[in-house]
Amino acid sequence: MLIAAQPAAIAEIQALVEAGRLRPLNPALAAWQIDPRQWTQIQQAAQAIESAMNALLLEWRDGRYAELGDHVPAVIQQLARAELAAGKRLNLTRLDVVLASGGAVPFQLMEVQAGDPSGSGWASILGECIAKADAALQHTTLCDHERLWLENSGTVRSMVTLAPDDSIVATDHDLRAHFFRRAGWVADRAEPENLTRTRDGIAFNGVPRAVVFRDAIDELIAHQTVLCDALLPSPPPGTRVVNPFLSAIADDKRWLEMLSLNPLLQAFTPWSRRVFSREVDWQGRSIDLQALLLGDQAEFVLKPVDGYGGRDVVIGRFSSASEWQAAVERAFSRPDGTLAQHYFPLPQAQVPMVRQSPGAQCVTHSLWLHEGRFVGGFFRSSLDPVVNVHRGGSLGPVVLGRAG
Repeated sequence: MLIAAQPAAIAEIQALVEAGRLRPLNPALAAWQIDPRQWTQIQQAAQAIESAMNALLLEWRDGRYAELGDHVPAVIQQLARAELAAGKRLNLTRLDVVLASGGAVPFQLMEVQAGDPSGSGWASILGECIAKADAALQHTTLCDHERLWLENSGTVRSMVTLAPDDSIVATDHDLRAHFFRRAGWVADRAEPENLTRTRDGIAFNGVPRAVVFRDAIDELIAHQTVLCDALLPSPPPGTRVVNPFLSAIADDKRWLEMLSLNPLLQAFTPWSRRVFSREVDWQGRSIDLQALLLGDQAEFVLKPVDGYGGRDVVIGRFSSASEWQAAVERAFSRPDGTLAQHYFPLPQAQVPMVRQSPGAQCVTHSLWLHEGRFVGGFFRSSLDPVVNVHRGGSLGPVVLGRAG
């Protein structure tokens, strides 16, 4: 349920915008409230998905599904296998979902974003502004959850969060550092290449850092934008990388096919298939995949398996027949480079924003787990059915409503 921000919160958010601390975000002037019953349902479903992903990653380590993650640089694939062999697992996982309005199924899974901690800084400051002005809301910020999770594991209180100065999420990472500093940590955002490797670990500005939030550093390395010699070919002993590099493998959207075939997950994981010439099952019948996609355009969405930011996502029901045909042909010309997924219509809401857009907005939710525990999230909204901040979408916090 959408809860509009109180006037005091709106004024505080406006001041943050004017100070440039949320740039380039168009923040929502509202929070999405989840009641305790729904929170429990989300916890159970999300934990099952993360557990299944961890099991699949172990199979990948042992040689099954070897082609998944093949877009990830070889040095990170090697590091991911070493992490899995050492017992590391996903521990900071974001699920992008279509949230249900009620019933036994809490959401429909769109994507697993295992290695991307972005968005929590923005959501944290917005949630704090909105919740402290509204006594009916309960809220611990995502950044505070991150910090407490690390503190409870005995981590030394020094961190650096990696995002280039020209990144769209630079201010988001600045805010993560702000929340950690406020609690007594040494914390900064840094350009990845400005980390240094010392005899004892990692340092930034000459100060040792026990925790590194790596964000999408694997993508930067893949595009030869940055080398980050401080972390590769493996981080120094005693340096905790959040999330571990194995999450770069989990970010491959082709895993969604395996998740959707898991009987325990099918209620909340839509039909998803890797695109190449083959017969597939659809509603109890076997059919050629290309014929299915061309014949039932409105039922499907096509996503690049290694895409991010909503780039090159094509939704059948929002495309012309010629656009869809071109997208399908393009997908089959690059076998196993695209995922076809059953499309679930997005809920819509009149979302108040700093820079208001007319009309109802499409809404999606991002749910965060820390070692299997659901801790909150954020929602995004846009007139564009491909909802993403990279495409001009808005963002607001998820908060817990009081029981009763």
